[in-house]
Amino acid sequence: MAVKVSAAMIVKNAADTIAECLAKLAPGVDEIVFVDTGSTDETLTIVRNLRDTVGMKIRLFNEEWIGDFSAARNSAIAKCTGDWILIVDSDELVHSEDWAPMLHCLNNGALENIDYVLCDCLNVKRAYRTVYSRLAQFRWFRKDMGEYAGKVHNQLVLKSNRIARLPFRLIHLGYDLPHDKFVEKMNRVEAMTRQAVVEAPDSGFAKYNLANCLKSYGNEYIAEHYDEFKSLLTEGYNICLPNPQQQHIAMQCASLFAWVNYYCKKYPEAIEWGHKALALKKDFVDAILVIGYANADSYKVDDAEYWLKEYLRELEAHTKEEKFDDTQVVYDMLDEKITVYKTLIAIEVHRKQKEVATEL
Repeated sequence: MAVKVSAAMIVKNAADTIAECLAKLAPGVDEIVFVDTGSTDETLTIVRNLRDTVGMKIRLFNEEWIGDFSAARNSAIAKCTGDWILIVDSDELVHSEDWAPMLHCLNNGALENIDYVLCDCLNVKRAYRTVYSRLAQFRWFRKDMGEYAGKVHNQLVLKSNRIARLPFRLIHLGYDLPHDKFVEKMNRVEAMTRQAVVEAPDSGFAKYNLANCLKSYGNEYIAEHYDEFKSLLTEGYNICLPNPQQQHIAMQCASLFAWVNYYCKKYPEAIEWGHKALALKKDFVDAILVIGYANADSYKVDDAEYWLKEYLRELEAHTKEEKFDDTQVVYDMLDEKITVYKTLIAIEVHRKQKEVATEL
């Protein structure tokens, strides 16, 4: 008997993206549980048309927004009837090529002893045809294993350690915005993340999310507010580290604090915290890169060479060039790789190895 799959969505004012999102989502699921939290644009008109005219398997609900993403998310989950649930946002697109292998795994018993699946969420700038970051997130889980916590950056609460990572990709368009709208969105996010820290002062996840939001204001802001970043990220790290189910958050805290230190030219601290992140995930490329740069700027050329080449090896292993459906997006961290190669060239020039520098 085939496994039944539900998609759970919470949506508000997504007229610009919802049709494309649902078109990518519908082929792989048995139902789409669509909870609208107060749209005032054309979102509901579009969704009803797709349901009633095109025949998409959408179950539409209207609920009042109470300022709590987890409450809305959990309400959508409770309405799902599937054996497995996929969480998708209205500004995300499922990579069409990934449906067949994912459904095969669900139906052939490969996930018999698995409760949660990590997939890749790719932050995309379509105007530049690039993916500028890739995050592993829990988006698939069994019906009875899914519950979220956190009012703003809601987090799946893991009830077991039966986890798999599969090559299922979601393309996220949420930050692909004009500058003024991006600033407006970040101001809203900052207000909400600050409130989340006030309401949950013992949450490492809330502290990380606030720091991650604040870093978007740039290096000058980071330098001026170093003490706040230090407090948020060291406390978040120490809260999450003892809990095996939150160590991925501890890793993110350590890596981000490594970068904060690097931007503030505190290179020994950057290297120290980069290694703290690698102790939790040895192939975490963000941590590998910051260690390489911090060593380079400290004129520790041998260490810098090792870590920067390690970054290139890991990048090659994990982020091969890809083309995503009709979105015409190519994944290639070209800007970062160019900077790494420039640094490696500078190292060889410093060593007076001109032939090696030329080859690089």
